[in-house]
Amino acid sequence: MGIEFALFGLGSQKSEALLAKRAESGGVRLKFSVGGRSYEVGRYLKRNKKGLVSQDPKRSYLDTGDATESLSPSELKQRVMRILGFNEPESAGAVSRIYRYAVFTPQEEMKYVLSDRDRRLETVRRAFGIEEYSTASENARQAASWLRTEMARLEGRFADISRHEAAVRDSGAAADAARSRIAGLEDALGGAKARLVSAEAALKSVQERLDRSASLGARRRELESSLSSERGRLKLIVSRIAAKQAELNAADAKIRGYGPLQKPTEMGIREMDGLLEGLRKVGMELGGLAARRDEQAGQVAQSEARLGGQRDAAAAEKERLDLAALQSDVAAALDLNRAHLGKLRESMAGDRRVRAELEGDLERFRTMVGTCPYCESEITEEHRGKMEGERSGRLADIDGRLGEMGRESERLGTLVSEGEAEAKRLSGETDRLAGLVRDIMEYERRSSGLADTQSRIRELEGEASRLGPGSTDARVRELMGGGDPISALERARAALVEYEKAQSAINEARRAKAGYERDLQDGTRERTDVEASIGARELELGETEKEMRRFEGLEEEKDRCAAECGRISGEISGGNAGIAASREALRNGEAGLAEGRARLEDAKKWRDRHRVYSDYREWMEKFYVPSLDRIEKRMMINIRAEFEAAYQGFYHSLVDDPSKESRIDEEFAPLVEQDGYEQEVEYLSGGERTSIGLAYRLALNSLMRRETSSLESGLLILDEPTDGFSEAQITKVVSVLKSMESKQVILVSHKGDLGNSADHTFKISKPSGTSEISVED
Repeated sequence: MGIEFALFGLGSQKSEALLAKRAESGGVRLKFSVGGRSYEVGRYLKRNKKGLVSQDPKRSYLDTGDATESLSPSELKQRVMRILGFNEPESAGAVSRIYRYAVFTPQEEMKYVLSDRDRRLETVRRAFGIEEYSTASENARQAASWLRTEMARLEGRFADISRHEAAVRDSGAAADAARSRIAGLEDALGGAKARLVSAEAALKSVQERLDRSASLGARRRELESSLSSERGRLKLIVSRIAAKQAELNAADAKIRGYGPLQKPTEMGIREMDGLLEGLRKVGMELGGLAARRDEQAGQVAQSEARLGGQRDAAAAEKERLDLAALQSDVAAALDLNRAHLGKLRESMAGDRRVRAELEGDLERFRTMVGTCPYCESEITEEHRGKMEGERSGRLADIDGRLGEMGRESERLGTLVSEGEAEAKRLSGETDRLAGLVRDIMEYERRSSGLADTQSRIRELEGEASRLGPGSTDARVRELMGGGDPISALERARAALVEYEKAQSAINEARRAKAGYERDLQDGTRERTDVEASIGARELELGETEKEMRRFEGLEEEKDRCAAECGRISGEISGGNAGIAASREALRNGEAGLAEGRARLEDAKKWRDRHRVYSDYREWMEKFYVPSLDRIEKRMMINIRAEFEAAYQGFYHSLVDDPSKESRIDEEFAPLVEQDGYEQEVEYLSGGERTSIGLAYRLALNSLMRRETSSLESGLLILDEPTDGFSEAQITKVVSVLKSMESKQVILVSHKGDLGNSADHTFKISKPSGTSEISVED
């Protein structure tokens, strides 16, 4: 038990059975070697204030020779399983099947195996790893039961499938009838529309002739009005010709009154205005630029005072970017630490909830009686101790994890605080450098603006000289003399304006004279044209009145055609209403059809699923479960044959009685036959029962060692293998053990004679209530 505890933890063992009653703590240190490498493992138990015993999570360790690792009980078991190469579950409460049946089988468990049929078969299935077949078979039966329940539920989903099919047929017939009615109404409506087109064409023809008659009447009135207007216009033309002749005579007199004129300069008004505008614009811009230059010079001086000697914007920007990159790295690390801290706290909260649940379980275990609500077994002190030990072990594991996570949480909290402070400092320094870069760039902008203003002033001063006294145009220099250029230009411009006004008046009078002459010619031609127009209109008026007399009596024909169009339109409106009603009925029928089809498809879907479930259930009940049972039975038969052969070999080596034979029945129970009669094992002598139990145990151990390829150790532990044996039988046991060629055999016995055959003998005594171990040579 101590070796099993050191390697694998408590498993199914009771912690109280390992720790002395009065001891507060105790432990096991075990040294072993695998593959030529030595290891040491240690586990300890402790008793709490309430007297409950559990593993001490802080004192479990593994020494690999290179280093000593402190591990939790579950972590230590996982490491040991990997070192030994055991391919088994690594959970803390799981028993090592390889160790239990290939290395050490407790004597108490062997009694259960030999006397209890169910326990014996369960042990064989577990030992040889075929319990999965019975588990799979039971799971399949439960699945088949669930499928039967689901099939009963699904049958209600498609029970009305016939009614849905009838509803789909009825809806389809109603839709077809509506389509037939629509087709008939549309045919009748087409004929009515054709008659309406014909009636409207007749009405249009009558209306066109009426429109022509109205147009002729309007034309007659227009001709009569036009003749009256043309006759009045002819009178005005004659009067206007006389007036134009008088105006022509007055224009000739005005031209003769101005006499000859002298132009004061060869320059034009527009040219002078351009020079004046240029000079005035240059002067105004020079005034504004001088004020701007003074303002910009002051701003540049302020920037120089604020910057001092710092003028390198590129260096400042590089330093800011370096700090920004560092700030980004700090922020990323800070986010990572915050995320790790959040996840750690979530894990701690989850462990605390589990811990509270485990403490609640422990509290319930202390007062629990009757049947266990977890496994439905009878609650005994042994069962209660096992359940409490399991929960206590899990509590110890959780307490260990909470301690480690608490320390990690404090470390991450410190890192987060330091990261926030560093991020704040870097942010302030980055902002300061950004402000410095902006100030340097503002200084450069202002300096550039001042240089541009000064350059522009010099350009404008040169422009003013070019436009004025320094002009290359001799006419400009002659007008300006030596005085103010703008005043000289303004005087010359005034004289030129007066000259051009007089010249313009003469030209205007000449143009008026030419116009009067053209008007006289046009008036004469117009009088001739009006007289011809009056004659043509009088002729057209006569023809129009003659044509109008042919369109009399059309109003009665128009009324007849309009009445016929109205009657046909009413017939069409009725047809359209009938079609609309039939289409509404069609839409309702199609909607009912779609709904019925959807319900039918849904019912078919559930029916198909019912069929699939039925196939699954039939396959499980008729093939899968029987196949699993047959496979398990065949494997049990094969295992029993091998097991019986191994058992009989050990039996014949240990029992020297040719009149007795022993075999293994189908339920793996050992049977003894003497002289052709079976004997119950319980009626045999104590030595014979021990021999049978030892042969059974050795057969089980040898088969498990052969089946388990991951077991490299030759260790074999036997508990009281010679109870009730004579000296001769003990000698046979020693011979059998030597023939097994195990690398290491540990015998636990109350018989001192076995020590003579052992390499090392350890004597355990309890003189004063405390176990003492001594080594005997």
